[in-house]
Amino acid sequence: TLDTDGIVGILEKPGHERTTLEARKIANTIKEFPFFQMLADDMNALVHLCKRITIQTIEKGQYLFRKGDLGDVFYVLYEGGIAITIFTPNVVKGAPDVEKLLKLLHKG
Repeated sequence: TLDTDGIVGILEKPGHERTTLEARKIANTIKEFPFFQMLADDMNALVHLCKRITIQTIEKGQYLFRKGDLGDVFYVLYEGGIAITIFTPNVVKGAPDVEKLLKLLHKG
């Protein structure tokens, strides 16, 4: 897992305070993730990215983003799971909208 190599501790530091060595340690970990494999041969690009990555803990029931939010963030789920839902109008007039599950995602 990420924590066994001290990656979580590094990610908890603000990106601008990370050393290049710390960014390389993150890069060597994330280059194994399928999405980042396309950058595996470009360590400079990975290090640049890893100086900007932040860690975010989401509590159960908390929304990560909502419909209409600007899509300017990329998330990597490394622990737990997350439900992707959408609110749809209730068929009962005056009743609150209904939250519908679209997808349940887990790490990996």
